[in-house]
Amino acid sequence: MVRLLLISVVIVLIAAGPNRAVLAQTKPAGADSSAAALLNSVGLTKLRQGQYELAIQDFSQAIERNPNYAEAFNNRGDAYHLKGDNTRALQDFNQAIRLDPSLAEAFFHRGTVYTAQGSHERAIADFDRAIKLNPNYGSALNNRCLSRATIGQLQDALTDCNAALWLRPSRGRATTLNVRGIVYLKLKRISDALADFDLALKFAPNSASALYGRGIAKIKGGDVAGGNEDIQAAKAIQKDIADEFTRHGVQ
Repeated sequence: MVRLLLISVVIVLIAAGPNRAVLAQTKPAGADSSAAALLNSVGLTKLRQGQYELAIQDFSQAIERNPNYAEAFNNRGDAYHLKGDNTRALQDFNQAIRLDPSLAEAFFHRGTVYTAQGSHERAIADFDRAIKLNPNYGSALNNRCLSRATIGQLQDALTDCNAALWLRPSRGRATTLNVRGIVYLKLKRISDALADFDLALKFAPNSASALYGRGIAKIKGGDVAGGNEDIQAAKAIQKDIADEFTRHGVQ
């Protein structure tokens, strides 16, 4: 009985004492990894809700608990990118790739940053890697289509967009229809472009890209009044939509 009492006192002293390293030694194996996975999951929820700062905090805590957590670096990079901090985003994507060269999402996200920076050749190289790792990666095919279209590889771009359309859900399909519409505009296939932007608007009625693209297609097809109406509607949704099209070589 005395021996049991002494053991209980020792346990209480350890739990209440300031030396937390003693407690850490008794933590079950894998506890840090489990906590990191939970924080990463919570961070993803906040990321999808647009709470980028809070998501970054969760991903950072996940990384503190598991410094080799490639997915957490990738997700924090995505949050930095969406927040507009591409310098930190690239640092995180690079680290994710160093930790796990088979992580297709990290190549995809890094390629997306390169696209935003206008480094389309580097973006295409990363999308190539992502697609090699995951041949059914619809988003990577979509983004490679856009980068290829921007630098004038129009037939290869069209092949990518066609493949992406088979793989993406309806919301993603609207994005790919917009991108393929840009390809068709650059190929001077105006009726095909108009059809894609019309269909994109059925999936996403408030898409600034679809409205602006359709406006350009209408003007090129002779419907100046209808085209200007679409363009004004697009600018009301996204003020810089004209700049976005100009970056991809469409005016």
